[in-house]
Amino acid sequence: MGKRFRAGGRDCGCGIGIGCGCGCCGSGPFARFSLLLFNTIFLISGLTFVGLGIWVKVEKNFVSLQDLVDHGAGDSTLSNAGSVLIGFGFFVAVVSALGCLAVCCSKKKAIISVYTLLLIVIFCCGIAASIIYGVFRGKIDDTLSNALTKTVKSYKLESEYTKDWDYVQTWMKCCGSTGPKDYKDVKFQEPSKYVPETCCVLTNNDPEQPKPRNGTQCQMDAQQYLEGNITTSQVLQTIGCYQSLEDIIDAHLAVIIGVGVAIATLQLLGICLAIGICLETSDR
Repeated sequence: MGKRFRAGGRDCGCGIGIGCGCGCCGSGPFARFSLLLFNTIFLISGLTFVGLGIWVKVEKNFVSLQDLVDHGAGDSTLSNAGSVLIGFGFFVAVVSALGCLAVCCSKKKAIISVYTLLLIVIFCCGIAASIIYGVFRGKIDDTLSNALTKTVKSYKLESEYTKDWDYVQTWMKCCGSTGPKDYKDVKFQEPSKYVPETCCVLTNNDPEQPKPRNGTQCQMDAQQYLEGNITTSQVLQTIGCYQSLEDIIDAHLAVIIGVGVAIATLQLLGICLAIGICLETSDR
């Protein structure tokens, strides 16, 4: 049998030697205030996910990247990312609202129990998503790289993917999936053209009307690059868009991990506070 603790003149059946409703995780007015503050932060995070999901679905540069990856991979996984973020954000917002209701109706054990269960579900989903990404990251990277490489060939068709590539290359300041050599088999209308103008170093950020710093020299360097005579250029982007995308992710990886850890910590705190209030309610 576990030890029993006394708090506020009454027994607390903790069973495992930790006073989860008795002061360690907290109960009473302070716990309710803390849980209310937690749910406010949780609500903001949910709305942030919704906003991020909307941005993913409407931001032209990212939409272009989605189109290229989905076309190359033959599915719409990346395009559905925005909808998933919006759905998850709304779910988090609903759970946070239920948490506020649980604080106001702390005598209703059923509400607190459902809220606690939903918090645990969200926490477990976050852990599962992290594990899945860690296990399949190599496969995800290969699929992404292959999908981008495949769609480069669509550039010569003057299709919608031509514009998508122009947007992505202007946005990420890159050329092709792995570099200018991806355009080696692409036939342009101008005989002296070897890469799209958006592969050149631009003086503007308009993918529909790009203005190369030196268009003539850019194409000359592209020809030399394709023939293996040079590896760098002052007027030609030689880095591939896949590498550029990885660099962007790596540059923000510390922030992403930090936010993930902070959210997980807050969720654990919310679960602990909810359990504390739930146990307190059960003793009444």
